[in-house]
Amino acid sequence: MTELRMLIHNARSAPIRSLAQSLIDLKLVDIESLGKLPIIPVEGKRRSEHLLLESGLVTELQLEHARAHMLNTPEVDATAFKVETQALDRLPWPVAFKHHVLP
Repeated sequence: MTELRMLIHNARSAPIRSLAQSLIDLKLVDIESLGKLPIIPVEGKRRSEHLLLESGLVTELQLEHARAHMLNTPEVDATAFKVETQALDRLPWPVAFKHHVLP
């Protein structure tokens, strides 16, 4: 849990990346493949995500990893992550259940 706190703290001061940069950093897509996609106007940012999915360049899960990477959000394996009892005591069960906080 301490490691996760440090990752979250460090993420707050890190710059936000573009989707394209995140896809390249994670080695999900190469520059050539991105270059073949049509240019999308600024107001259609979500459309670029749909194009990536529709073209088969990435899966939905890979896109989620890229979104997390864009915002420097640490990812953890929820099935292996040990949650401290103190953390569970601070989060009311109805809230945790409603927002799918724990698997």
